[in-house]
Amino acid sequence: MQRARRPPDRARPRGRHPGAHDRRGRLSRRGVPLPCLERALARPLGECRRGVRPDAGRRHPREAHRGRSRAAPRPRRAGRRAVIRDGGGRHVIRLERLRKTYGALVAVDDLSLEVEPGCVFGFLGRNGAGKTTTIRMMMGLLEPTSGTAVLGGHDIRRAPEAAKAVTGYLPDHPFLYDKLTVLEFLRFVAGLYGVRGAEAGERAGLLLEQFGLGRTAGELTETLSYGMRQRLAL
Repeated sequence: MQRARRPPDRARPRGRHPGAHDRRGRLSRRGVPLPCLERALARPLGECRRGVRPDAGRRHPREAHRGRSRAAPRPRRAGRRAVIRDGGGRHVIRLERLRKTYGALVAVDDLSLEVEPGCVFGFLGRNGAGKTTTIRMMMGLLEPTSGTAVLGGHDIRRAPEAAKAVTGYLPDHPFLYDKLTVLEFLRFVAGLYGVRGAEAGERAGLLLEQFGLGRTAGELTETLSYGMRQRLAL
């Protein structure tokens, strides 16, 4: 009797780990914005850490497979910016009979309020009164059972992008990319709004000084204290 021979392994392209494609696929299915990160940080990434050298053996995820000719670089989009328009409403915030229930539990019960431009509005209540639930519905993070939330004249359910473009929201624990420096993170956010190049660097530097973060520009966000992270998120 002869022992059965294993079929030969298929040849793999050099320079790539066999699980790299699978890992990228899993990240894409989980909703990680890899292409968005790549576009926003393609050039500025690493400028603050000049002593760090990239791994020479690692290939870019979007590099063509071996055997294909290298495609010519596509021209960069010129002057693309996020357009922010006021919806023309008389109120900055307008809630109409906003309601949220979880089965028999009523978290928010027909809440209506209006906030006019130039006002500082304090939203107070006891623990469990529904403050966080209301704000999450306002920002489109939670689907209301009924009612409407209008921000800057835009209905958050019908025009979520327009409503969020004129709204600033800072949660208790904001999400930051821990492996980016403070300056890199600001450049990334600027890229999402169409601000790039020298203008992004100038505006980021100005904001860092205004918020007392100038000395932390080259530090990873994961090394910041809670207060510093809140400043950066703001």
